[in-house]
Amino acid sequence: MTFTTDSRWLAVSTKRGTTHLFAINPYG
Repeated sequence: MTFTTDSRWLAVSTKRGTTHLFAINPYG
């Protein structure tokens, strides 16, 4: 689980090597 530098996106990498992006606060 990794937060981007602007904290608006959360990247989750699964064991299968896929990455999912979730918008945490898209309106900043």
